[in-house]
Amino acid sequence: GAHVTSVGPKSASAHECPPQLADQAALVVSDSPAQAAAYGEPFFTARPLVHLGAVLAGDVPGRAGPHDITVYASTGLAGSEVVIAAELLAGA
Repeated sequence: GAHVTSVGPKSASAHECPPQLADQAALVVSDSPAQAAAYGEPFFTARPLVHLGAVLAGDVPGRAGPHDITVYASTGLAGSEVVIAAELLAGA
């Protein structure tokens, strides 16, 4: 199992993670599934994306165990990576 945070997958022709990773993941989360769906070219995976807010609010379960593969596919909303990194560093 593993968690992969991707800060720039965009389209099927421009991504940093292989689509097979998303296919094998128990959960693929994004900060904006709507933005990913609005790209002119299809997103790097056809998997339905779960909104990060739903996981954080507990509406959708996150990673269930150490053998799960989970993927966070950021669409780069106005510095969300900076806020998330700051919170992670504050908690470290």
